Amino acid sequence: MGFIGIVDETDRLYPYSSKIFESAKNSSITVFASIVSLMECSYVLKKIIRKDSQVTEILHMLLSLENVHYLPLTSNIFVEATDFIVNYKLSLSDALIAATFLKVENAEFISSDSDFDSIPFIRRISLEEIKL
Repeated sequence: MGFIGIVDETDRLYPYSSKIFESAKNSSITVFASIVSLMECSYVLKKIIRKDSQVTEILHMLLSLENVHYLPLTSNIFVEATDFIVNYKLSLSDALIAATFLKVENAEFISSDSDFDSIPFIRRISLEEIKL
């Protein structure tokens, strides 16, 4: 999910991310995201902003969004992710996100990260493709 896109208006994904989160806020859709996505967002925000208080404020805002549910990391997800690292050459974070996605039934995988395309049984939809 495009978490950085929703908080940084200069990000190229801002228009797409903000539409998705606005739709979630209005209850037209429900968003599921791995807690790992939020963790990655915090790393990027720390590089961009550098002030812990501002990073924390943004993370609290992301955590408070209605109809956005953060899925926890479990040992089963971690084990499955290690297979993704070996078989599909994903980074640990991407492998954890992909393994978490597989735990959600009837969901669409939305990401602008083409690294996920290496997993043949996950159909990635880019943020730019979303029509809301």
